[in-house]
Amino acid sequence: ETLRNDGDIHQETADHLGIHRQVAKTWNFNRWYWGAVESERLAPIFSRKYRIPEDECLELLRKQDELYPRFKEWSQSHWQTVLATGYSETPMGHRRKIHLFKEEEAKRQAGNHPPQSMASYTTKDAMRQLGSTDEAQFINQVHDEVHYFIHKDKLTEYKHHVKDTMEAVGNKYLPDVGAKVDVKIKKFWEMKE
Repeated sequence: ETLRNDGDIHQETADHLGIHRQVAKTWNFNRWYWGAVESERLAPIFSRKYRIPEDECLELLRKQDELYPRFKEWSQSHWQTVLATGYSETPMGHRRKIHLFKEEEAKRQAGNHPPQSMASYTTKDAMRQLGSTDEAQFINQVHDEVHYFIHKDKLTEYKHHVKDTMEAVGNKYLPDVGAKVDVKIKKFWEMKE
């Protein structure tokens, strides 16, 4: 719903939890990475990672569960399916065997598999459709980013092509969300601090 309304999930989390957006972004990805692992089990892990007292982390995790109840419902339902079948499966049909020997690790793997796999397949499909030409040479891919060297005379044209292609692919796999793509043009790589 947030994405459909052009919202910012990380800012929404930051506002709800009372933390900075950049912290909220890593917090969101960490929380989603752990899937169905209970907040009580995550609080000590998050406490060490974010250097926040454990009781405060537990409160923030519970508030996040209230903010995104469908994620909690989905992760618990998905975990039950994994317990019954021994596999995590994405809507695209990619299956991953989940070994159930260590419950916490298995829950983490089960919860992480669908979003990571879907992001990977979606990006690969976009890369396949974008291809590589003399005017736009593919050079790198990092998570959901693709990097190209583009001739300066083709920048505007190719910027629109990349945006349109990636959004079409994203909407093919996530039709209920409304994928939005940002395209940035830089002459040189920028160092991030």
